[in-house]
This record gives sequence, C-alpha cells and structure tokens, in this order.
Amino acid sequence: METRRGDDLVNERGLSPPNVCKIDIGGAEYLEPEGLRETLSDPACCRIFCEIHTEKIREIGGSAKEAETLLQELGFELEYLGDRRANYFVEASQPNTDEGQ
Repeated sequence: METRRGDDLVNERGLSPPNVCKIDIGGAEYLEPEGLRETLSDPACCRIFCEIHTEKIREIGGSAKEAETLLQELGFELEYLGDRRANYFVEASQPNTDEGQ
C-alpha cells in the first residue's frame, strides 16, 4: 500500500485545506500531525476529530499524550468526547473558531 504525507498531497494537487479532519489511523495518531502540520496549521482547518488507540500507540513506541501534545502545539484545544475499550475520542478545535462556520 502506498502512503504519502498529507501535506505533500495537498500541495502537489493544489487542494484547499480541509475545514474538518478526522484522524483514525490505528495507533499512529501521534505521528499523523507531523505529516499534516502545514495543512492543520492553516486557519481554514478549524476542527479535528481523532480516535486515539492507546494500546496500539504503546506497541509502536509512542504515547497518547504525544498525540494530544502535537495537536495542542498546532494551536488546537482538546475536548474529550468518550471512549470505547482502550480507545478514546477527542475533538480538537481552534480557539477562535466561530460556531456558525
């Protein structure tokens, strides 16, 4: 399976940054924002929904805290939405986001 950095795909194809992004990549959530840092830093991207797989992250050498920290470093505020088994869900939003957009 071919994989590509999200930032590269957006730039190469001249795509607009998404307003909303869902991240659910089975344990590599702490790595994904690195490949999307430019795209997620764009003010147009104002909300991210993320499922964090705590056990799988540990298996590949990361931590759930790293996933949260990366999103916070990009300026997002996190809200816990709930959990399912060892996984939990967060909504990350830009603090200056108007609800009506």
